[in-house]
Amino acid sequence: MKNSTLNIMKAILIVLPLLFQSCKVDLPNDYKTIIKIEKSKCYGDCPMYSAVLKEKKWVEFYPKANTAVQKASYTKIKTTEYKDLLRIIESIPVKKLKNVYDNKLLMDAPTTYITFYKGGKKKKIKIRSNPPKKLKQLITVFEKIINTSKWKAIPE
Repeated sequence: MKNSTLNIMKAILIVLPLLFQSCKVDLPNDYKTIIKIEKSKCYGDCPMYSAVLKEKKWVEFYPKANTAVQKASYTKIKTTEYKDLLRIIESIPVKKLKNVYDNKLLMDAPTTYITFYKGGKKKKIKIRSNPPKKLKQLITVFEKIINTSKWKAIPE
């Protein structure tokens, strides 16, 4: 009797970690970054954050101020959302973009920074006004994903 109880305990101890293995958070630390969008402050309650789109449908969100999400978080987005973002990104002639799209007469407009990553190269663009149509579309689609995703806090 004592032996069978001991064997059952050993079996439980061996199987238990396997049961919880699927609960482990496997953050995409080694996945390549595709784009990063950052929002700066304004005089009002504009959301301030940075969000990173990575390979394999991963998005990381780092809030700074005025966001519903309060902690650094991550999510895996839907395949259709990921494909839409990639289609828009691929349609943008990044090399031909200016480094800055601005209107110095604007007083209280938050700045959006978009950094494109491709093959070890990156290009950061500052946008306050009048971006090309495709950049504006990219920002709109990415912000919609940010606002509708279910976020999980990144373990500290």
